[in-house]
Amino acid sequence: MQIIYEPIEGKAIPDGKVEEEYNYILNNYELLKQSWVYSTENIIQRLRLGRLRGEIDDLTIIFNDERLEITEYGSLLHWPNGFCDYNINICQSILLDAMSKHKVNKLMSGG
Repeated sequence: MQIIYEPIEGKAIPDGKVEEEYNYILNNYELLKQSWVYSTENIIQRLRLGRLRGEIDDLTIIFNDERLEITEYGSLLHWPNGFCDYNINICQSILLDAMSKHKVNKLMSGG
């Protein structure tokens, strides 16, 4: 199965529709023999889980003309910069900023 991750031009899948889209892909991939193009990482992560669970035998994701093979464990051997990393980057920023704010507040309060 080949999926194209195109963060700007791909199809966006709302969180509440991920399972429906995932099932559509599973039920139609062999029949349609096409690649799907997505812009949201939620469907990419769900496909990785499907690969791990054995629901998908072979999964390749194309990102910036690079072929990313998904292992039987749902992982990538190489995680390119910019690939499905928006949420993790935001979470990292929240944690770092919160720690800095806590440190400043603690210093200002004399603690």
